[in-house]
Amino acid sequence: MTYRLAAFTRFVALVVLAAISLQHAIAGGPPLVIGQSLPLTGSSFTAANRIAAGANAAVAAANAAGGIKGRQIKLVTLDDANDPRRHQENLRRLAGEWKAVALLNCLGDKLCQAAAEAATQLKVPLIGPISGAPSLRSPKLRYVFGIRSGYDREAPALARQIRALGISRAAILSDQAPDAERPSALRVAFQAQGITLLPVTVDTIDTPAVMAALDRVAAAKVQALVVDLSPEALDEMGTLRPAELDKVPSLLAALATPGLTSLNKLFPEKVIGFTSVMPNPEFQSLQLVRNLSRDAESFGANALTFEGLEAYVNTLVCLEAMRRAGSLAGAQDVAEALEVLGAWDIGGIQLVFNREHRSASEWIDIGMRSRQGNFLK
Repeated sequence: MTYRLAAFTRFVALVVLAAISLQHAIAGGPPLVIGQSLPLTGSSFTAANRIAAGANAAVAAANAAGGIKGRQIKLVTLDDANDPRRHQENLRRLAGEWKAVALLNCLGDKLCQAAAEAATQLKVPLIGPISGAPSLRSPKLRYVFGIRSGYDREAPALARQIRALGISRAAILSDQAPDAERPSALRVAFQAQGITLLPVTVDTIDTPAVMAALDRVAAAKVQALVVDLSPEALDEMGTLRPAELDKVPSLLAALATPGLTSLNKLFPEKVIGFTSVMPNPEFQSLQLVRNLSRDAESFGANALTFEGLEAYVNTLVCLEAMRRAGSLAGAQDVAEALEVLGAWDIGGIQLVFNREHRSASEWIDIGMRSRQGNFLK
């Protein structure tokens, strides 16, 4: 009996020593990798660089605080040049070569649709698609975890604001098919507010097509213009003479898309109404914004923007899931942690995660940029 007890005691001691050794190995082991693919070159580079800055700020701050149970986090960012096929190739590289346990921050509808397909095939969680497409919020997409509100909430908020300004006749300028998710959501929302919304389509992204579309807007004599253009189309618009750009009404409106950055630069003297799916980073009433301001100052120059804040939130969610999954966790463990994350207040924004709720945030705000360039809440 005594021999058996001594043997058992030695066995327990060996198990404890092995566990301690393993924890030391983990703490000094290779970093945990998370990855993102962004259009760092091309027409969306400004928004992409702000997103990268926001994600970098969150990761650097987490590493400065000790990482995930002693293991550092490595954020790998690849350039997809706004090409969906290249985006998917990058995600496969991140999951295969880099062994990323999570993917995050795809930018725009077409890249995020490509990312959702890749994440499903790879069985690696995709966190925080920067797109409001309703199709990305299906419970069937088990490995896609949306954070921001979708177009089905954004578009009605924008339409209500435009109606409150007394607008009854507007045009929508889009380079998407009329039945695409974003223009469809806008059309339904504006019709619900009794606003006539005339469709004006840019068929091809070249100078003649853009000029012809602006001529149709001018001929329609509308009170406001809803701009639903890709960054590429807005870049093409930027080559036009000021007289051509002046054909648009004095009031413009847009959803929170990658093109909003370009829109602000193109029309500095127009009033622009826009939705935001994150708080205004210029107002520090929320703890979340103060945290980003602190981390941006130390780790992420250029992060204190709408795009930077959204990426910062997406990355914080990713890191929290990794903490709950544990330092030995793989992609499947991170996905399961996200599914049961539940309700979480992230510095003043309430997020809710579960297996059926695939859009964690319901935050919607309306911003206005005045003719003087000031952002008004």
